[in-house]
Amino acid sequence: MTEVLHTVAVERPLLLAIDDLQWADSGTAALLFHLGRRLAGSRILLTCAYRPEGLHQRPDLRDLEDPRDLRSVLQELRREWGDVLVDLDQVDGRAFVEAYVDSEPNRLGTSFRQALYDHTGGNPLFTVELLRGFEREGALAQDQAGRWVEAAAPDWARLPPQVEAVIAGHMAGLSEQDRLLLEVASVEGERFTAEVAARVLDWDEETAVRHLSGPLSTRHRLVEGLSLDRLPFSGQRLSRYRFRHALVQGSAYRGLDPVLRARLHEATGRALTAIYAGEEERSPAGASVQGPALAPELARHFEAAGMPFEAARHHLEAGRWAVRLAAHDEALAHLQRGLAARAGVSASEKRRQLEWGLCLTIINPAMLQQGWQAPVYRQAMARLADLTRHPHPQDDPQRVATALTVLTRLTSWSADPEQGRRVGEQLLKLVQDGRQGDREARTVAHWALGDSHWALGELVSAREHLEQALALHDPGAGRPRDIPSGFTPGVMARAVLGYTQWLLGYPDQARDTLGEALASVGEVEQPLSTAFTYLVAGVVFSMLGRDVSAALRHAVVLRSLSEGGPPCSAWAELLEAQAFTEAMGNAADGEFQELPTAPAGPNPELEQALTRAREAGLALQAMGSGMGQSCQLLVQAQILQRAGRPQLGLEVMDQAVAWIERTGVRVTEAEVWRMRGEL
Repeated sequence: MTEVLHTVAVERPLLLAIDDLQWADSGTAALLFHLGRRLAGSRILLTCAYRPEGLHQRPDLRDLEDPRDLRSVLQELRREWGDVLVDLDQVDGRAFVEAYVDSEPNRLGTSFRQALYDHTGGNPLFTVELLRGFEREGALAQDQAGRWVEAAAPDWARLPPQVEAVIAGHMAGLSEQDRLLLEVASVEGERFTAEVAARVLDWDEETAVRHLSGPLSTRHRLVEGLSLDRLPFSGQRLSRYRFRHALVQGSAYRGLDPVLRARLHEATGRALTAIYAGEEERSPAGASVQGPALAPELARHFEAAGMPFEAARHHLEAGRWAVRLAAHDEALAHLQRGLAARAGVSASEKRRQLEWGLCLTIINPAMLQQGWQAPVYRQAMARLADLTRHPHPQDDPQRVATALTVLTRLTSWSADPEQGRRVGEQLLKLVQDGRQGDREARTVAHWALGDSHWALGELVSAREHLEQALALHDPGAGRPRDIPSGFTPGVMARAVLGYTQWLLGYPDQARDTLGEALASVGEVEQPLSTAFTYLVAGVVFSMLGRDVSAALRHAVVLRSLSEGGPPCSAWAELLEAQAFTEAMGNAADGEFQELPTAPAGPNPELEQALTRAREAGLALQAMGSGMGQSCQLLVQAQILQRAGRPQLGLEVMDQAVAWIERTGVRVTEAEVWRMRGEL
């Protein structure tokens, strides 16, 4: 055969390609052995493709004249010709995905390409077959120009038969122990931990590592090791691995029947809990461990295991952590899933305590992301109010005090000051009765009542309560216990006190108090308190102080604080529009005077500023701007006055007067009438 090939190659160059070399018989192995030694000087290019794991399954080829298996043949070729191997596992799989997708005209975007790579790992067979499957199912189609586009949402969870067959073949070749280990690992996810799988299987940790770093990595190439980590306090090792392809993990997971799948999720959740419980026991008091970061994973496992109480409890922990990080969307997702899971828990004291936590925690992110009128916000407020009206004898007074604080704070700011005052008085009575009499509880009681009286326009009473709150507040005591609304009483009370002092006619005191509030926000590490303080300062300097430059400085900071959510962004837009209008007026007049009521001609920049102000106002109204509605209307009226539009300004003030009468929020009533008189 070697002579024949050499003879053919004399007349023309010859490409000899051998696919699936791992299945070669003895004749092919002998040919390669002899041909490899006689390639020099010929016009023969020899290429072979093989799966390395297949070579380990081949017996020795006893019928060769010089007995050797395929591995020996390959070693001989490398000895003769050097490094002629190309390891396709080491090439850039993402580059292959991009190149293959672009081999035909298409309009498939970045998200589709990333999903394709995430699901296939760049494996050529998986990539090609998955795309062909999408074409057959109609998820991909050609438009009129012949370009491939997404015609429907691709079903990433379903595998083409060819891919299923390849993966099934791999799994069928595993020992019973290896297959069981992969099934358990698939429950944890594409990335998993050997120690967790070992606990689930009741194996020794070293046994699990030997299987994963041994045959499953080297022969079958189904997983690969990532890192060896240690928990800082307990020293517990965490051997990190991942499935080489997400499709393999998905196939192993789908192979579990519903009963076994649920049991393995429960076992995985308990194994993770046990590992990190040891860390909690050994960590110094106050040290941060990975419990909160682990909560979403535990919630997922217990949810899949059909354990609603455990799932809801961990969703609550994950939601609290997200609130602390001002990740409002993530917090809402966890807390809403927690509330849904809570519905599956039978009525008990444990369920009531769970409801306390979920309702307390969800209020603030719901308000910041969806506004005061959001159904989830209103439902949580109503349930929390019901729980505080009918406290159970076993209720923790601290929890009741916290709930009353949040209700007082938010009912005042959601334009229901009478309800806020009633709840505040209930809180103060709880403190005075001695059921919750520590200094911190008295601080939040006076802070909550100060807010309520301030919203009602009862400024002297508001100042008294706020000053008492600040006198009781201990800055060195750290963050108050479990105030899930995300507000710090000391900072918040000082900001509202500055507002109150200005309204009472003490602007110099107010400037000092607001300055102290702004200076203290960096010490509390409470993003929502920071956003609120800059918002109050911006509104006060704009609406009361008529110091637009100071208001603009606060607005610029406010815009940079993503923690405040859409309401703060809209307020920043409104205050910036006001500053722009003011600057235009100064440039036109050389001093502080209104622009002409009837400008000589249209001013595009002025119209743009008015549009920005109007859109910001509409955005705040759509979110339900709560107590801030009259403040927002006042700033809009100031902008219209400066722009020479007094009639529009009067219409805005009519809206403000009607809103004040409807809600009873009278803190801005005097300013509204003063503004109306100026207009």
